[in-house]
Amino acid sequence: MSEKRAQSLDVNIPIPISTTHGFEVVVEFKPVEHPIEPLNNDQPVRCPMPEPNVSMG
Repeated sequence: MSEKRAQSLDVNIPIPISTTHGFEVVVEFKPVEHPIEPLNNDQPVRCPMPEPNVSMG
């Protein structure tokens, strides 16, 4: 069962912030891109066959 979330609106709201030195700094809040869920394709790793050891023969 998978849930789908409603997409949020793209909202850029500039917020003026006054500093103690009289400069006005504008900070923008932007939506964050959330990563998608990883695909469910986990499989065991195929390791190469071990080479025969000459001293064991």
